[in-house]
Amino acid sequence: MLKANSETDSYRQSAEDAWSAFIRTRFGAGHGPLGRSGRATRLPQLEVEFETMQKFFAVAKQHMNACTGAGCLPTEILATIVSLAQESWPAKSVHHLSLREDTDDEVVTYDLGWMNITQVCSRWRKATLGNPALWQTVHCLGLPLPLATDILSRSSRLPLRLYIGDGVHDISNDVITNWMSWPVLRRTSLLHIDDTSYDDDVNYERWFSAITQPMPILEDLSISFNLDGSVTLLPNNLWVESPPALTSLQLSNCFLPNWNSPVLGDKVTHLCLELNWCYEEQEASPTTMEMRNLFSRLTSLKLLTLSNFWPKKDTPPPDPFEFYHGLEIFDSDFSMDGMFETHYSYFWALFRVPSTTTLYVNGYNDWGEDGDDHPGLVDPITQVDNATSPALGLVVDDFLVKLYYAETPLLAHSPPPKHIFTDAHSDRSRSCRTLKCKNSAAQFLIHLLPLESLRIISITAPAMKRITALEPGRGWLLKFGPARNVRRLDVYYAHSLALLDDLAKKDANEGFPLFPLLDSLVFHHDPKATANSVQTSLDLMLLELLAIRHEQSAGIQELMVDWRMESWSVWSQVNQDTTKVLFFEP
Repeated sequence: MLKANSETDSYRQSAEDAWSAFIRTRFGAGHGPLGRSGRATRLPQLEVEFETMQKFFAVAKQHMNACTGAGCLPTEILATIVSLAQESWPAKSVHHLSLREDTDDEVVTYDLGWMNITQVCSRWRKATLGNPALWQTVHCLGLPLPLATDILSRSSRLPLRLYIGDGVHDISNDVITNWMSWPVLRRTSLLHIDDTSYDDDVNYERWFSAITQPMPILEDLSISFNLDGSVTLLPNNLWVESPPALTSLQLSNCFLPNWNSPVLGDKVTHLCLELNWCYEEQEASPTTMEMRNLFSRLTSLKLLTLSNFWPKKDTPPPDPFEFYHGLEIFDSDFSMDGMFETHYSYFWALFRVPSTTTLYVNGYNDWGEDGDDHPGLVDPITQVDNATSPALGLVVDDFLVKLYYAETPLLAHSPPPKHIFTDAHSDRSRSCRTLKCKNSAAQFLIHLLPLESLRIISITAPAMKRITALEPGRGWLLKFGPARNVRRLDVYYAHSLALLDDLAKKDANEGFPLFPLLDSLVFHHDPKATANSVQTSLDLMLLELLAIRHEQSAGIQELMVDWRMESWSVWSQVNQDTTKVLFFEP
């Protein structure tokens, strides 16, 4: 250590001596005191020396940075770092009120986000600026307009992905004029417009001249406007000149002028048509036949989203249409009860979804509070022929039911969450159908489902409480009596007292009317359920159930228990010769 310190001190002294001599050479007078005229001549020279020294100070800094860990990373790793930074650190604009008392105007400042990486060191700057692929995605509102030319030139004429608007801040006409000029749009492969901020003076027609320009390589188009009284009808000359080869289209609160456009053909894989609300048929809505023809052309469609989007009724209605089997996800939302009553059953009677498609139906306003009088609500999830494609699994939440037509997704021992929320983009399980509604699914919908073919049922804690409270003593049998082929049941142990009691009951023939073929119970843990006097009754009921079922040759062969309940004494009292107890980590 002493030797190292000595070497460092020696090198520092040597560097100071060298730089001291160099500075004297470049900055010293050299010929004694200068007169007034000499100083006037010498000062500009010294200023040049000083400016040059600062320039080469930056060069020296570059050499020093090159010896650091960050400064010597391979270009490929730097590109990965920048790509990750782009995802989590986007450029953004910051809006705040002016501090001046004589104006109410907003002041806009900019945070360039990931682009600040170019200031780390020279190597990072060169690697970032020298990789055109890093500059293809542009969030336009996050950048000051004077930077537009520099940003666009860095992409080296590669295809651009433009995001204009964030649904919060107003979009100026200057932004539209500059970012959607012809030289930009001809290179644009993705264009997402989000002009949904609440502005009483907004005029959506200001976009029309831009979106009707030729965009020859455009593949992904999204246009979102705010619904203010009526739907915006896009211009008639849209896609007339140089129509794009779209693979993805999203329209929110705006309609196409022509639903028979050849742009919507076999190349489209994603289609999203949304309205914030819909009280009645819209004049510009497609007719049922136009929508049928549209879907028939979309032979490559994989993801379909319809939100409050109902076709106008045709009289007589056309023949039913079944979507192609390549459709992976269909997400349907509705929030207006008037349109539900008049168009819901009509739509699902004419548009059929294959059993291999993941279907979500989200009803935010479907019926009245006493509304068990709309059996048609389950039509889209029960229209599968249960004889040829039987429903194998069921998940029940208080406000949701999910049917599986393939057994594989249910084999994992992950507990049903306290509440299940549908998300068409996160749940990629194929062959399942989900219905989310405003009122209790456990109370109103279970008896309408194809229970006879089910093999597995999973029930959340809120749904268990609801079923138990419906009719104490027979709520479970009342709801699930027809499900006689169920072999496995996933429930929350803390809420299963009434269920276990019903499972132990016999009918007049000494058989078990509730799940007679049940051989596997999966108990999940509810961390919010506290141990109380019911715990003893629950444990005794479980042991009694196992004994009674075993005596009648209908034994529960397997108990699978969340490992967080492993220390509970009841499991050690289970007869391991007749019922295996296994613990799992969810």
